[in-house]
Amino acid sequence: MQISARNQLLGIIQKIEIEKVSATIYVKLKSGYVMTSVITVGAIENLGLKENDEVIVIIKSNSIFFRKKEKINISARNKLNGIIESIHLGEINAEVILNVNGDLIAGVITKNAIDELGLKVTDKATAIIKSSDVMIGK
Repeated sequence: MQISARNQLLGIIQKIEIEKVSATIYVKLKSGYVMTSVITVGAIENLGLKENDEVIVIIKSNSIFFRKKEKINISARNKLNGIIESIHLGEINAEVILNVNGDLIAGVITKNAIDELGLKVTDKATAIIKSSDVMIGK
């Protein structure tokens, strides 16, 4: 099966914390960052997920926010620091590719946001992703 989500990152499940309905999965990416995902317990059972499984972290490009400051206090759990590799400008939106120690993260934000944040190729930036926006594939 192929999917349209731009961000498909390979990783290994380090830890699974199960609650009544949902669970938090911690996946170590090749970049060294640990990505958290909140999914249902039913999804864990359907996929047969367990610690040390190789999985694919899937994130839609419009679920990624960018910030130039590396340190930011925000409730989103996934904050990945990297270098902007490219910016593709459209009439309204722009695609930003962030290189996070070899993992490429593609995000789509407005062209106005590019200007307001002052994002440029080779800038240090942080991709911010809510745990509930991170899907797991196996």
